[in-house]
Parts: sequence; structure tokens; C-alpha cells
Amino acid sequence: MPVFRARHQLFARAAAILVALLPWSATIASPAGNSAGPALAHRSWTTRTGAPFFIQSLTQDRAGFLWVGSADGLFRFDGLSFDQIAAPPGHRRTAIAASALAAAPNGDVWVGYAGWGGVAVFRNGQLRDARVPDPPAEVTDIAIDADGDPWIAGGDGRFAIMRMHKGKWSPVFGPNGRSFIYANELQTASNGTIWLIADHRVYFARRGTAELKAAPVEVAGIGSLAIDGADMVWLTDERGMWRLPAYDQDETGPPKRLGGPPPPNRYLKTKFDRTGRLWGATIVSGIFHVAAGEKSIHRITERDGLTSDRAYDLFVDRQNNVWVGTERGLDRYSRPVLREEPEIPRNASQGYMLAIDRDGVPYFAAERGIWRALPGQPPELWALLPQPAQALCAGDRAVVWVSMRDSIVRIVDGRPDRRLFYPGRTADQISCAVDQGGTLWVAAEGVGLIQHVGGAWRRYAIPEQLGFPAAVAIDGRNRPVVILARRNLLRLDGSRMMIWHGDRIGFERPLAFSAGTRDLLVGGLTGLLRLRGDRVEKLDFSDHPWLRSIVGATMSADGYVWLTGYRGIIRIRQENLEHAFAHPRQPIPHEIFDDDDATVGIRQRNVGFQAATGGDGRLWFLTRQGVVHVSPTIDRAPPIGVAVRAVVMGNRRLTQWDGLVLPSGTKAVTFEYGAVDLSTPMHRRFRIRLDGIDHDWTAVGTRRQVSFANLGPGRYRFLVQTNDERGAWITPGAGVAFSIAPAFWQTWWFATLVLLATGAVFWTLARWRLRVATTAVRRRIEERLAERERIARELHDTLLQGFQGLMLRFQAVVEQLVPGSRARVALEGALERADDILIEGRERVRALREETEPVDLRARLSALAAEVVGPSPICWTVEEQGVSRKICAPVADEIIRIAGEALTNVILHAGAQNAMIEVNHGRDVLTVIIADDGIGLPADVRAAKRRDGHYGLVGMRERAERLSASITFVNRSDGGTEVRLLVPARIAYQ
Repeated sequence: MPVFRARHQLFARAAAILVALLPWSATIASPAGNSAGPALAHRSWTTRTGAPFFIQSLTQDRAGFLWVGSADGLFRFDGLSFDQIAAPPGHRRTAIAASALAAAPNGDVWVGYAGWGGVAVFRNGQLRDARVPDPPAEVTDIAIDADGDPWIAGGDGRFAIMRMHKGKWSPVFGPNGRSFIYANELQTASNGTIWLIADHRVYFARRGTAELKAAPVEVAGIGSLAIDGADMVWLTDERGMWRLPAYDQDETGPPKRLGGPPPPNRYLKTKFDRTGRLWGATIVSGIFHVAAGEKSIHRITERDGLTSDRAYDLFVDRQNNVWVGTERGLDRYSRPVLREEPEIPRNASQGYMLAIDRDGVPYFAAERGIWRALPGQPPELWALLPQPAQALCAGDRAVVWVSMRDSIVRIVDGRPDRRLFYPGRTADQISCAVDQGGTLWVAAEGVGLIQHVGGAWRRYAIPEQLGFPAAVAIDGRNRPVVILARRNLLRLDGSRMMIWHGDRIGFERPLAFSAGTRDLLVGGLTGLLRLRGDRVEKLDFSDHPWLRSIVGATMSADGYVWLTGYRGIIRIRQENLEHAFAHPRQPIPHEIFDDDDATVGIRQRNVGFQAATGGDGRLWFLTRQGVVHVSPTIDRAPPIGVAVRAVVMGNRRLTQWDGLVLPSGTKAVTFEYGAVDLSTPMHRRFRIRLDGIDHDWTAVGTRRQVSFANLGPGRYRFLVQTNDERGAWITPGAGVAFSIAPAFWQTWWFATLVLLATGAVFWTLARWRLRVATTAVRRRIEERLAERERIARELHDTLLQGFQGLMLRFQAVVEQLVPGSRARVALEGALERADDILIEGRERVRALREETEPVDLRARLSALAAEVVGPSPICWTVEEQGVSRKICAPVADEIIRIAGEALTNVILHAGAQNAMIEVNHGRDVLTVIIADDGIGLPADVRAAKRRDGHYGLVGMRERAERLSASITFVNRSDGGTEVRLLVPARIAYQ
């Protein structure tokens, strides 16, 4: 022990000498210069980034857009893109500059122009001329009173102040009917009072009246009015800042001076932000801001990053961003969620280290110093080091261990207390941790994993194939966990060693541990890992890209887990993280704090804690650029919503779409949209849907343009939604309803005509086909009739005539024979038989002639029924419907044969008592029905359409086919069988 004390005293003296001699005090000193007030995040837009030139006026509408009036005209800004709004039709071409703006509660935006351009109002997506009579040469300001009526101020015109009431403009005069030459300021208080500056005096008009009353206040130069949160009116002019009594409430007395003069100026524009800080813009010396109780005014000029010292207007939006319009662009100032600590050197050459002691006090190592941040206070220099630290860890209150290359030093209350040399040569990166019992653990390449116990180092044997120890931390159960060669994880639990191989669990490059979380979290190149019990759970950056290269994690008292990595600083609710590990592929609600809030900086590669929570609730994060902290009570306002900016078709870009009807033939439509978020627009994600095609939402990430192709005529509705800072979708979103007009060939009437024409064609074809088939059948029938006539003619002219001549010759021979002789008697008998044959032949020829004549079908069917059914006990009838017409003889012959077969079946198979034949002479078809009241056709006969071994039904169908007729066999509902024969009229009738 005496030897160690001697060494320690020697080390302390050497450190003191090095501190005195080495010129590094400037490196850790606080930045020079006076304080510039509260920390502010600044962003700017110039013509290079799409901003207009010479911005003169600013306002915010009900939807959240920032309206920008400039020498280039009127623009609308959603936080990312500027959209120019064209002047109203008939507007004076030389009056381009929009010199004044005001947004009304009903959503209207009032625009005042210079160059005698008058006033316009943006309403329902269109900018219309407000038709101000005798407008001033320049509208300097516009205000909306408590009743929604606009007031305008200006100069170099017939009237300096005018008011629209009930749709009519009228001039506003001063007391005693005084006319003003120039007015430059209009403000509306929450109680409805209108305050204004005209001709270097302050006036006011109470709510509901245009009667101006003078306040006993002179204005030096061109002053400006601002109204604070308590409805108090402040005047800023060349003499300084003054708070006016409530003259509209009948208070009396002079103004109270509250500050020195602002920067030199010729023009002022002042506004209060929502924290009570007064901001002012000048035309020659940038902007300034001051809060009540502050002794000096804080100035911001071009040297501080302002786009121009010539600032013309100020506006405070609903998210408490302060917007400044200058000659060269647009600036935004806001309170950063993340605050960089100016007391700690920026861009430290060896990076930064962080440790938290048992009392929750954070310590930071940078260059050759250690800083401590007591509760509620900024970091202060706590200890000096002879060389840069390589590792930092803390134990009991005000006890910190600082590692060098060959040793580690314990510092107590800012002074070196003890030094321990490592049992070996270490590499550049060293990691240390102190467990709950105060035992020191060190992990480094060269010495491995070692523990200082009982005044000596104890080395733990780790298999070489796992890699060297790169980082060590203590989990919630006081067990050391080690990252091995940025590949594997190891945990010691007494003599038990638990190992997780990175390649097996799909986790590449574990980088750092969490501080103060319920379970030990491990950040890595490919996401986040959680150790719970003996299992590991992971969230992969392929599912959640914002989890790439997580290097630190901590937990705040309000139940949030904070991560730092490649994308910035991320906040997640603890319950959402629990759900995420249970469902690793599902989206995780989260917030990202990045360059939209402040310059977060790129993550650093040092081992050890990169994020931690102090005992006072402040959250601390390390980056390559410096140390930042987050207030534990942040609550960012959500984005206002989402808007569709334009509908694009080819070279046409539409910004108005009420009742939008796209021309016929439109196939492709592109929609441009964006989130109306003036604070963090780059955080917004979108999802879209096209009703009429899509059935569900499609996530499109940060894309702000989407195109649809191959659209047809019809009605559609494009919908888009954005998310809030926690990842939840904001409803209802925005949408555009539109329709695509059909071409004439896509209309219903054209389709009807085509359908009718197609039907007519098919009907014509069917009629033609039927005519062809009928003609063919009739031709066959006519051929049969002609053949019968030819046969009858041939028989009569040849056979019968020849036979008659032959008989006459035989008769002559008979006359020559002896009467009564045997030969004569034989020949006379033969001649009598021949005469009978001749008579029969003539009857056959006559029958052939008769069969070619039209037939009375009912008579033929009656004769048939009498012949077939008459001898049986079955009662029969023959009925006729319609106008009776003669039937073609061959057709009638086929019908008779079919009817005869049907009647025969009734007698043989039906078991019927009655039979009926009905003939219906239709215009288009001849119908013949043969029905009975018998047992009907058996099911197997109906299915087979024939009886086994019988061919009557088959023959009936064949005869019908020869006629191009149709025949059906059905069982009647009241019993019996019905045979229905349908013969086309063209075939049946003569």
C-alpha cells in the first residue's frame, strides 16, 4: 500500500505539471462571445432551394400552409415546396409584388399588392379580385377583425385605411373625419380591438365599429405594434420598446418604456412568439429578439446565418416557429428539441465518452477534460487529464474511472485517487463498467476480459474463436455482458458462460449497450437486440430502416425508450417496443429527432454508452460533433395535415379540381401531394388509395408524387394520408374526386347500339340460316312432288297407254276365235284380269297426282284416329286452333305417320282412357300435339329417348329431323304423355 500511495502521489504531481505546461486549456474552454439568448435551430430557403425573391409578407392559413408574398408574386409553402399562385384574371401585369397578407378564420387568405394592384382573396381554391375602389399605391398591411371583416392599410392613395363590411368597401377616417396619408400597421387583439399606426400616431377601434380613437402616443419613425399573450400592446420605434396602457379599456397614462432602442432601422415588424419573446425585423440590420427581464437585445444578422440583413416581415406559426422574410429568402427559427452543449468542445479529436454515477449525475470525457452536469445545470469542467481518455465508467457518487492506454485511474470529486495498470498491452479501444458492488470490469483487445477483485486483476478465459472483448456492460441482474470482436455476445453468470453467435441469430456488428433500460438492449449495424433471460429478441433494419446502426439506448422516466443511430435520435414508447419484439415485422410507432430539429450530427464509433438518462430527467447523447441533451418534457405539436398540390396530365398541371372531369381518352394521371408541416416535413410518410381501382391503402414512404396508368372512363377518388410523429395515420387526410369522360364508343348508348346491331346481325343470320334450311327442305319436298308427277305422267303416257294398246290387239285376236272355244274363253278371262289391272294402274296414277295437292290436316288426322283408335274403347278428339290452312302433302304425310305412331303407342302402352289431337296453325310454326291421360313415359325411356327393342320413338325423331321440325316427349303434370311436334311455317304451309 505505501508503494501504491507513492506512485499515486507521483502521478498526481506529474499530472499537475502537465496541466500547467501543456497548451490545451483553450481546447476545453467555453466558446467566446456573448450569449445569443436561447438556443435556436435555424433553417433557410433561398432562390437556389425554390424560395421567391424579396419576401415582403407572411401568414398561415387555416389548413397550415405558410403564405409568402414577394416581389415574384404569391406563393404557398407546405414546409418543403413552394407553389406559386397566379394573380386573379385581369390583374394589373405590373402589380406583381404581394406586399401584405392576412388569413381569415373561415379559410380565406387576403392578399394586398403594390403598384396599385389592390386586394385579392383566395377562396375555394381560386384567387379573385376583391374589387377595392381607389386602392392605395401599396397595401402595407391587412388585418381581419373579430367579425371576419378585412381591413387594409397603405399609402399614396386616396384612402390610407379601408374596411370591407357586408361585402362593401368603405374608407376609415380618423377622429373628426381626419384623412390619413400613410398607414403601415394593423393588429387585431383577442378582445376584438383593431390597433393601427397612421401618420406617426397610434389609433384603435373597438370591436364592431370603424370609429377610430387616438391614443396619446407619438411614433418615432416607422414603428410597429405587437400584441402579447396578455393582450397588451407593445410599440417598437426608433426610441425603443414601449408597453401601452389599455387605452381601449379606458386606461390612461403614458407608455412604459421597457428596453433600449432596437438595432438601427428604417422599418420595423414585430411579433411575440408563444413563449413571450418579442421578435423584430429591420430593413438594414437583420432581426432581433428579447424577452421580458432580459437586459440586452439579441441580434441575428447575415454573419449568424440570416439570409439577408434586409428583413421585411415576421410571422409566428401555430407550432411556434418564427419565420422571417428577407430580401434573399426565407428563414425559420425554432426552439430545438435537441440542444448541443456549448460548454463541451465540439469535434473532439478522440470523440466523446459518457458515464452515469449512482446518483444519476452524467460525466463526459472529451479531449483532456471531464465535464459533470449536476441536476438542472449545464455541464461544467470537473477534472483535467494528462492525456485523452479511452474509456469512462462511473460507480458511486462522484467516483469516475478513466482509462488510458496502459492503466485506468479512479477520480473522486474531480481529483485522481488511484491508478491501476493493466496486466498486458491494450489496443486503442477499451471499455469499462462498474457493477453494483463497485467491482471494476475492463474489456480490451490484448488484456481480454478482466475484473479487479481484492487488489488484483482476474482474467476470464474466453475461447479465441469467439474474438476479443470489445465492450462490456452490467445488466439489471448485475451480470457482465460482453461484445466479442463486434460479432458475438457473451454473458457471465457466476461460473456459467452464455454465448450468442451473431451469425446464427442474424445480428451483424453489435456496437453498444443500453443504459438504464429494463432489459439490456444491444444496438448493432442491422438493428436492435434485446436480452431477456436466456433468449435474444431482435428487430431488423430490413423491416425498420430507421433502426440502422443503433449505437445507444436509454429510457426516460415517462416511459419512452430513446435510441441513437444513423438516422438520428429516436423515441419509442415502452409498450410499443414490447409489442414490436413480440411482433417484429409489424410497423413500430416512433418519432425521429434529426436535422429538422437541430444538427444532431453523425454517430460516433467509440465503445461505451452513447446515450443515458440523468437523475434530473435530461437525456444525453453523444455524436461526432458534440454532446446534445433533450428536455424530459418535450411535446412537439403534431403536423396539421396533408394536402394535394396538383393533378398532372401530360403537360397540364391543375391546382383546382372542384368537379374535375378529365377529357375522354385520358389514361394516365399524376398526383402531387405533401404534408402541411412547417416544422418537420421530412419526417412525413404517406399512404395512398385510388377508389375505383384500389381496395386498400398502399404505403409509398416519403414519395410525394404518384402516377396511375391505364385508367378507363368512370368516377374515381384519390386519397392520401400522412403520419404523425408517433407513426399513426392522420385521418381523414386529403382527396381529389374526379371522373374521366368516356369517348363516344365508351358511352352506354353506343354500347346499346352495338348490342342492338349485333343482335340484329345475329337475328338476320339466324333468319337467313333458317331460310336456307327451309328452302333446302322445301326444295326436297318439291323434288319429291315433281318426281311423283313425273312417275304418274310416265306411267300414264307409257305403261298404261301401251298396256291399253296391247289389250286392244288381244281383243282383236279374241274376236277371231270361235265363240265358246276353249282358247277364246281363256283369253277373254285374261283380258278381264288385264282390264282390272289397268283400272288399278289408273287409280295408282291418280293417287300420285292427288298426293301433290295441299291437304286438310284435320280431316286426315280425323280419318287416322278413326282408323287407329276407333276400334278401341279409348275416346278421342281432334281439335284445331287458329286460321285453318292447307298443309303441303309430303309434310302432311310425315305428320300423319308421326301421329299414327303416337296413337299406336297410346293404345299399346299408355293405359289411357282419352286421347286428344290438337292442331295449332301459328304464323311462324305449325304445332301438332298428341296427348293422353295414361301412365306417362317411364323415366328410363325419357332418359334413353327410346324403348329397348322398339324403334317407334326413334323413327318419329328421324321423320321430324327430315322436316327440320322439333319433337318433344314429356309427361304432363296432370298425368299422361304429350308429344309436341313443331313444324316451321315455311315448310308446313303450301
